[in-house]
Amino acid sequence: MDPTPIVAVTGATGAQGKAIAHAFLAAGWRVRALTRDPAKAAAIAAPGITPAAMPEDDAAALARALDGASALAITLPFAPLPGGRVAW
Repeated sequence: MDPTPIVAVTGATGAQGKAIAHAFLAAGWRVRALTRDPAKAAAIAAPGITPAAMPEDDAAALARALDGASALAITLPFAPLPGGRVAW
């Protein structure tokens, strides 16, 4: 069994998630790239990055995707406030 820790990254096919996945990979982690779209999952596959399709309404798929993971990185979509303001 590989002792390298696994991080599960939501939104791994998007700009934020992809950057986070590659940052963890560069830091020596194995990455489980979670995505709702199985077609996009294949696009992120690379050495050290394992795609995992995770339909948002499938609790069993979520449990499988997180099995064995040491950490979970959650990305959220950017959503400006009313009036176009941005708050961080």
